Amino acid sequence: MIDRYQILSSAQGGLDFFSHFLGFEVNLHSNFRSPFYGDKRVSCHIYYYRKSSSYKFYNHDDTVYPGDCFWFDNLG
Repeated sequence: MIDRYQILSSAQGGLDFFSHFLGFEVNLHSNFRSPFYGDKRVSCHIYYYRKSSSYKFYNHDDTVYPGDCFWFDNLG
């Protein structure tokens, strides 16, 4: 069985999943509008979380939507 760390290592720490589900290439140095609701300002970003060696999604306007690529996959 493939574990979490094997998946993360083969998907650039989860960055590939974010690009796939967001529908655009993620730029770690710029914020973007939330894909979950009619966001009026750019308040979301993807960042690298060293403790888990993975990328995470964060929305400054709505903290209900934080998480790594495994959380992100459960939204749909």
